[in-house]
Amino acid sequence: MPKVSVIMPVYNMERYLTECMESVLNQTFRDIEVICVDDGSTDRSPSMLDQYASADSRVKVIHKANSGYGHSMNVGMDACNGEYIGIVEPDDYIKANMIETLYRSAVNYNLDMVSSNYIRFYGDSENRIFQNCTVTDQLSLYNVVINPYDKRDIFCGNFINTAGLFKRSFLKQYDIRHNETLGASYQDIGFCFQTLAFSRRMMLVDGAFYCYRQDNPNSSILSKGKMHCVVEEYAYIYRRMREHNAELGSFQPQFVSEKTGSYIYTLQRLAPEFRKEFLCLIGNELMEFRNRGELDVSALSDDRKKILYQIMENPQKFYDMFMSFRQEIHEKLAQYENAVIYGAGLIGKRIYDEMAEEDRNKVKGFAVTVLAGNVENYHGIVVREIDDYMEERESIAVIVGVAKRSRNAVTGMLSEKEFRNVIVLESLGVNI
Repeated sequence: MPKVSVIMPVYNMERYLTECMESVLNQTFRDIEVICVDDGSTDRSPSMLDQYASADSRVKVIHKANSGYGHSMNVGMDACNGEYIGIVEPDDYIKANMIETLYRSAVNYNLDMVSSNYIRFYGDSENRIFQNCTVTDQLSLYNVVINPYDKRDIFCGNFINTAGLFKRSFLKQYDIRHNETLGASYQDIGFCFQTLAFSRRMMLVDGAFYCYRQDNPNSSILSKGKMHCVVEEYAYIYRRMREHNAELGSFQPQFVSEKTGSYIYTLQRLAPEFRKEFLCLIGNELMEFRNRGELDVSALSDDRKKILYQIMENPQKFYDMFMSFRQEIHEKLAQYENAVIYGAGLIGKRIYDEMAEEDRNKVKGFAVTVLAGNVENYHGIVVREIDDYMEERESIAVIVGVAKRSRNAVTGMLSEKEFRNVIVLESLGVNI
């Protein structure tokens, strides 16, 4: 019996498959099996997988009709023989020591699950851009055994299932599965919530081993159909909580918190023409929860609570307020020919994503105080240090794209450097 089973769900991934498979098969930890589930691919992926299986006895390939990510993952889990299970997406790749590092921790501490930080990347070959991502900023949560039942802060972490390993007997004990909805939309959320909520021994390893691609043009996009998928995924989690009330019932605050965050994230990424319908959909659904007395908001921040109640009570008003963000950007940029967004993190990127095309064309770049540790570009827009824009400080507009707690410090710094045209967006809060 192999020590670790790696599940790889594959659908039309010939472009990326070789790099991914080589990274898994060349791990320093050799005692693995690789379960490749071909979900009815129509490109060269099936034949490529079969070639790997012929060359390496550790590779097993399951060919089946297309049925979606959730079903493929469940098929793969049923075929696993390892003590622990890992997941690798075929357009990503992993560092050579990932499985060994995580497995040693899992065995040494008898863990239900072990997870780690990860690396987002864009591009190919020598042009790749890498960004380190931490699960949490709380350093005290790393390299110690955690019981999520007692340490609820862990649910605020930015987990991805692929950056961890899960004990197979633990998954079987609680029948932890993926929701078998069609396509590849949000099924990882339910799996993540279940593993955290059922686990009583887990660990975050302070290291980044999983390399997570951000620019696959075939990745799922958020269209009208996707907005129903996220609602269904949380309905699935809710059903699981009802079925296992003794173990999961007390996690209602974390469930509401995660659902609220996912709904806001989905709203931000939806095409503008679908946002009003989505707000009405989730507003009604959240209201039903409140009417049943199940909308426990105790784990939400005050800002999130405010947004939640606004969506429930008046979706149309919230929609108007949400969409005013784009209009505010447009109006404040109207008198400028060129602009820079200060901040290359979540907020700065969000501002750029929300801009109308004519306003995006004015953006010459992103600005940060120190370039080290930041991405080098976002969607082709370069990131530079703010001092690189000093020669244009009298004419260029600087849009402040940082968290509220840092905004005064940034505007003060820009004033000291004599940037004349600093824009602070009043409607930023509801959009982040």
